[in-house]
Amino acid sequence: MKFSEFDQLLLQQISEARESAAQNIEIEIRLGRIEYDDAHQKKFFDTNLGEENQKKIQAYLEKQSNLVMTEQTVSEYSLQGVRVRIDDDGNLLEAIRKNPVSKTDFSVAGHPLDLRIGISHEEPVEDMEELTVEIDSKREKYKTIFSQDAYSVELTQTQYGHRDFFQAEIELTDAGSPGEDLAEAVKQISALTQRLLQEINSSANEDTELEQV
Repeated sequence: MKFSEFDQLLLQQISEARESAAQNIEIEIRLGRIEYDDAHQKKFFDTNLGEENQKKIQAYLEKQSNLVMTEQTVSEYSLQGVRVRIDDDGNLLEAIRKNPVSKTDFSVAGHPLDLRIGISHEEPVEDMEELTVEIDSKREKYKTIFSQDAYSVELTQTQYGHRDFFQAEIELTDAGSPGEDLAEAVKQISALTQRLLQEINSSANEDTELEQV
């Protein structure tokens, strides 16, 4: 599959996700690296794209006049499968139970980074009292978010164990929007994904081959 067909693949996956859950569908594209074992079998998708690559992406996004930039420092907790985010002032930003629908990984020919399309059904948790106080995990995250009507780009810095993580994800703002609006939004995030890859390595273009792994 060529990159020029990426938007059609996204539309197809969104359509399939809508059949299982019409509302609260999250669509995100992550940049990272597919890690393989010695037999070249996929082990996992590493979302840590590295500090320098993240800086290149941020430098490009800061030049885009149509994007609004915000910064957040967030404490993220996991409570019985519920993701809870709290800001610096102690305000609850969200409490979400995230149910994965699909994850599709693509190697990008001739490029140091790969792509993952992740689709989830997000269920807002209204009654926090139903959760126990026992915390499964906690992370401090520093986020720089670039947003507009159709999508947002989150650049995240965090530490897990003794390793620093630098992540980038593009999220479709409303996967439940009408067909014509959705198609245009998907075209925009497909083009943006290609552009961000180009900022890291100029080899990415519409003829670049994407191989599902």
